[in-house]
Amino acid sequence: MLKFNILMPRFYFRLAFLPTILLTAVLLVIHAQPYDDHELRELLQPTDCRAPCFMGIRPGVTTVEEAVKLLEASGWVREIDKQYMPAFVTWKASPNATRWLDLQTNQSVSFQNGRVVSINLFSNFMIGDVRLSFNSPDIEDVMLGDRNHFYYRGVYLQKRFFVEGDLLCPASGIEIWKTKFFVRFVEMPTANFGYDNKMPWGKTVFYCRNFNP
Repeated sequence: MLKFNILMPRFYFRLAFLPTILLTAVLLVIHAQPYDDHELRELLQPTDCRAPCFMGIRPGVTTVEEAVKLLEASGWVREIDKQYMPAFVTWKASPNATRWLDLQTNQSVSFQNGRVVSINLFSNFMIGDVRLSFNSPDIEDVMLGDRNHFYYRGVYLQKRFFVEGDLLCPASGIEIWKTKFFVRFVEMPTANFGYDNKMPWGKTVFYCRNFNP
């Protein structure tokens, strides 16, 4: 009986990290295959505009009026709601936009003191897509929020954008890795991201998979 009790913690420890090992193996296999990330890189790190930048709109640089004109002229926007100007505008992506943008959800650009402070996008890409294109983020937060929400945030400081995703638990490890991201472009990189109750990745996935509402 004593031997059984000693072995049980090791068993649960291995079980908690099994999803992480399997998913890492899947990513390595995918990474070994030809992967066209040109469109995703153009969305998050355009070559014709200094980061952070989206469709020529730059936080800290672009004015309210300039941002609206760039949205209207982009060909990616089918409708713009200006009723909350000069605080922010919302818009919906057109079918002509990149496939990485969610066409159903409102995107937004926020302003302060007459200039853009953040660009906020709902996307169709996942954790694996970003890691394959940009490797691991500089800051990575994984946690369970309000006990039943899996939350992920990856901050790319030098590239000046970060991605967020959350999902209701219980959920499988595969479902967690398929969570769609919210992307935010900001003016200046900062290390002041994250929560005080961050958890190791394997432990968070284990709890989310086995969460009993």
